[in-house]
Amino acid sequence: MRPFFAPHFSLIGIALNSLRKAIVVEDEPLIAADLVRIVTDLGGEDVIIASSLADARDAFEHDGIELALLDMKLPDGDVFEIADRLLDEDIPYLFVTAHSRTMVPVRHRAAPLVNKPFDESRIRIAVLEALAGALRRTKSKKH
Repeated sequence: MRPFFAPHFSLIGIALNSLRKAIVVEDEPLIAADLVRIVTDLGGEDVIIASSLADARDAFEHDGIELALLDMKLPDGDVFEIADRLLDEDIPYLFVTAHSRTMVPVRHRAAPLVNKPFDESRIRIAVLEALAGALRRTKSKKH
């Protein structure tokens, strides 16, 4: 019998091979560095850190982001305006936060959420879920 997740392996491979530029929106330097390392290990070629909402806005204007890992609360505001843009542009994203899912607007509740403190394996799984989900949505739009 085939495992229920087997069809997703090819999607995940395609998603990882296509990951060029990612952003970590996180104001804690050590957490940001851990997340950058994890995304790089998964195949991210260029992973940038935005430690504020202003930095994140600037990165999205200039950098062709293909994946985002978002802390919900930053010193200059919450990240949901960035999440709105990611959703509108069909860019995969996930939340890495100390806050509960109940604080996430309904519009973004389908995005993976990993609570801090996090286990590295949970981040890896959430990244793969976000990438595979975006790829499935893209494939379904073509049909």
